Amino acid sequence: MKRRHLLRTATFLSLPMLGACGRPPKVKAQPIILGEYNEVRPFSFASHRGTDVAKETLAGKFWAVNFIFTSCATECPVLVRHFHSIQKRFRSDPRVSLVSITVDPQTDTIPLLANYANAFEAGPNWHFLRGKPIEVVRFMRESLLIDPGSKSKSSLPERRGNTLPHSDKMAIVDGAGIVRFYTSGNRGGAATTMIEAFEKLLP
Repeated sequence: MKRRHLLRTATFLSLPMLGACGRPPKVKAQPIILGEYNEVRPFSFASHRGTDVAKETLAGKFWAVNFIFTSCATECPVLVRHFHSIQKRFRSDPRVSLVSITVDPQTDTIPLLANYANAFEAGPNWHFLRGKPIEVVRFMRESLLIDPGSKSKSSLPERRGNTLPHSDKMAIVDGAGIVRFYTSGNRGGAATTMIEAFEKLLP
């Protein structure tokens, strides 16, 4: 079963990028508008390598973040493939890191995240993370200002099975921990847009 899961995941690396419904996304250039949207609050999540990754771990680095889960066969592989492209561009640049956080921590154990990371050829600066659902939701809302959908800010949003509602937004955080850029992972050319934003931000 695990082998079948990995084969399916690896297959996405060789396929053209598709939208959530299987249609090629329309490519329309997004203006690179950098802002200073919010400061990321302290956090600490478990990494696929068995260590913790915290705000302090990423201090001084420019990092992108997205939200995925390993059993997703539509949107998530597209989002992860964007990060694979970003990693390829900045593989030799220690200033750039990537953070992919699961929204299904009940299913996505550390070993499963490690297998998933290996399937997508994650390098040393790409971290696949899991945390308690309420902590993940707080990180979305309070640090990234991404609303996962809930009537009450003090409660978890309604789940779809084990999976927390989440966004296809990807964000870039600078070396001081400030959120500087957003784009949609389902937008055509999203990887190129993120790369251009990184290039503008890097000193």
